[in-house]
Amino acid sequence: MNIAASTISHLRDTAAVCEYVGKRIYRTVVPDSDDLPYVTVQRIGGTRHEHYQDGVSGMRGSRLQINCYAGNPNTADEISEAVRIAMDGMEHTTVGAPPFDQSVGSVSLDDDFDDYEEPVGGGDKGTYSVRQEWHVWHDESVPVRV
Repeated sequence: MNIAASTISHLRDTAAVCEYVGKRIYRTVVPDSDDLPYVTVQRIGGTRHEHYQDGVSGMRGSRLQINCYAGNPNTADEISEAVRIAMDGMEHTTVGAPPFDQSVGSVSLDDDFDDYEEPVGGGDKGTYSVRQEWHVWHDESVPVRV
């Protein structure tokens, strides 16, 4: 399981986040049939594999973007705050499911900002969102040395 999938699993297991979105937390793309509010998680680059002189360290820094979508800006803010608290709680824990669970070292919110998507149809009122950019340090598999 990669860190985006593990993060989704962690957010789906967090009651405060589910209070707003239920289990509607997706990897990058939202199904057409889903209604607001919901959350998406995607890797946005900046991935670093730490190396020492004798090889890989087993730690990796990944950048994630978490998008909190709602029908009004206040609900998007409330969801983003629940996500922020859940993500901060992920630090120094293990996320995901065996055998692909991952130990998370540090988690930091690098930036967040509001966004708005214009209506696409007559009945649509537009979508408000808060986009968060996270840096997550977690363990990764290392090659076996012979």
